Amino acid sequence: MLVGQVMGQQPQPMAIVHVATVDVERGTIATDMTVVLEAGRIKEVFKAGSKRLPSRARVVTARGKYLIPGLWDMHVHIQDMPEPAAALYLAHGITGIRDMRMELDSLSAIRASIARGKLLAPRLIASGPALDDVPPQWPVPVKMRIKTGAQAREAVQLLKANRVDFIKVHNFTSRDAYLAIVDEAKRLQLPFVGHVPLEINIREAVAAGQRSIEHLSEFRVVEECADDAKCQDLIGQFKLYDTWHTPTLVTLQVIAQGPGLDESRTRYIPAATKKFWNLTEAMLRGMSAEQKDLMLNRYKAALSLVAKLQRSGIGLLAGTDSPVMPGVVPGFSLHDELRLMVEAGLTPLQALQSATLNPARFLGQLNTLGTIEAGKLADLVVLDASPLDDIRNVARIDAVITQGKLLDRAALNSLMQEAARDGGPAN
Repeated sequence: MLVGQVMGQQPQPMAIVHVATVDVERGTIATDMTVVLEAGRIKEVFKAGSKRLPSRARVVTARGKYLIPGLWDMHVHIQDMPEPAAALYLAHGITGIRDMRMELDSLSAIRASIARGKLLAPRLIASGPALDDVPPQWPVPVKMRIKTGAQAREAVQLLKANRVDFIKVHNFTSRDAYLAIVDEAKRLQLPFVGHVPLEINIREAVAAGQRSIEHLSEFRVVEECADDAKCQDLIGQFKLYDTWHTPTLVTLQVIAQGPGLDESRTRYIPAATKKFWNLTEAMLRGMSAEQKDLMLNRYKAALSLVAKLQRSGIGLLAGTDSPVMPGVVPGFSLHDELRLMVEAGLTPLQALQSATLNPARFLGQLNTLGTIEAGKLADLVVLDASPLDDIRNVARIDAVITQGKLLDRAALNSLMQEAARDGGPAN
């Protein structure tokens, strides 16, 4: 099995020669470069031929190719399909993921599988279960139901003890619980992110220090920005408190326009996830014509708002909510998200930054991630064409390097085949 074979290998010293390196910070390309990798890190970057290669290095000739940092999907949910999802993310150049809702037992098991070499997966940061008081009739899994401030504090302490990377709040987190989460998370030095709860207004969440707002909090930020003066004031608050946004345009598009189910993609999705998709599709089909028009107009406004946030210097993170929404399939969906960001008005470089440089900055890991520099982790993607010319070129993947291990095109194809087998039949 490919995953076991790759995980069993030690990262071999490697020299990628005659490659064009993309500087995602400055938006420039250095041609005919050599990138030397050793012990899972970038050891050197220099002009091809200007230095001798390490004697033991595996030489990978990449003439005519482009090298970018590994991609991140900053909003995923992998609990119900960890094996196929991990394969799909890596096959699409995604070497890091931020999981936004997972049972603690599942998180522990996935981390253990990765650590033991049983699961080849992107780097994983995770929240554990969301802290919420979701109504019982809502078919939303994996939440820790809390009602009071005391329960909220206990939940944050439990999550900290289980080594989560951050806390996630959601729509129905009560006001008392939210304020207790804020206080306890700060005391324990845990970032908190998520939706803005319905009992909290956007400005309150920003002033409280919520690090990121997801999905434009399902159009609430869009509604706040309907008035230009109010919008500018709100953007000023985002700047002041360094609030980041993960718009998940692919998810908002499904809400506004309905799912575009493509069998070439959905064959990777297990039956249990498809059952959940069916419930969501039924809810979307049940909207009135007026509701559908409203959602479509909000989606169009969301596209404009994302461009405005970018122009205003607000941090944007590429995320997809995969595979929660119907048709939003791990791996594929990040490339869709980058394309939608460009359609919204971002340049290809800005869209690419939202999946490379910006996650590193947001996570406080710019010293190890986000750019191609000596000393950084060897998470890289080799492309057939320049992503600065056309963002769709990010999907033209020749090879992926994850933690210093090379997955060539044949290996990536094998990962896709494994994902299809693990995904299971449709219901």
